[in-house]
Amino acid sequence: MKTLQDLVDRLNGINHLKPFSIEHYYDKYYLVVEYSIGTKNTVVEFSQLNYRFHEDIAYLHPLEQNIIVDYLANSNPKDWFPEKKYNIIIGGSVLTTCATAYCKDGQGKVMLDTFTSPSELKLDDYQFTESEIEELKSTLPTNMAKIVDLGKVEVKDD
Repeated sequence: MKTLQDLVDRLNGINHLKPFSIEHYYDKYYLVVEYSIGTKNTVVEFSQLNYRFHEDIAYLHPLEQNIIVDYLANSNPKDWFPEKKYNIIIGGSVLTTCATAYCKDGQGKVMLDTFTSPSELKLDDYQFTESEIEELKSTLPTNMAKIVDLGKVEVKDD
């Protein structure tokens, strides 16, 4: 189990009566269990594991407790949360809705697309993680690296 979704899938795989889910509020992620329709309890706030953790999971079945504790002990917190994705838009057109944006060619090569439509910006080839952006900037002259920083726009889920 690597991500929080893997943990949820594992918990739901053993118990279908109390469905678990991950909920995201104000940059915090919570493991939530639904006891009855409309009745949810927060089990764990992953952005702040604290001294109350043992109290928070005390009402769960021991098998569920073991799965959660095992996950926390054997996973890397960097893998828990989905990595943010960004478009890198460095120009636009006043005549069309097209933009100039960086994209990947499917073979790991990054290039500029001068006629990027808004729908193309939703494709994986037009979305970059922080590490991919840093790698791209390392290959560019300083002035272009600054333009990449200025053109970085977080991709929001629709």
